[in-house]
Amino acid sequence: MRRLVAAVTAVVVLAGLMLAIVACGGADIAGTYKAEGDDPEFQSAALVINDDETFKVSVTIPGSDEEVSFTGTYTLDGDKITLSAEGMNETEAGTVEDGKLVFDEVTWVKE
Repeated sequence: MRRLVAAVTAVVVLAGLMLAIVACGGADIAGTYKAEGDDPEFQSAALVINDDETFKVSVTIPGSDEEVSFTGTYTLDGDKITLSAEGMNETEAGTVEDGKLVFDEVTWVKE
């Protein structure tokens, strides 16, 4: 149960990061992103940003084969990006910096 809660929390944070991907300085931000760093909660995480202002975050729960994912929409205003997860009443704000999406908890790098 504890791992499931950690995975769901990671997914919510990842959703916010997805929105940041969209703000890549007016560049084409659509694509698949991986979290930067060694945090085990994010090592299996992927953020997919679509051209239609939607995103999907997927993460495999550490120590299991169970995948948790969620979808949502994003808005981009200059170098500011905001991810809004569907059905969770959650948003995450970040910035686009040097081709990366930077949020409080994680930085996303395009594959």
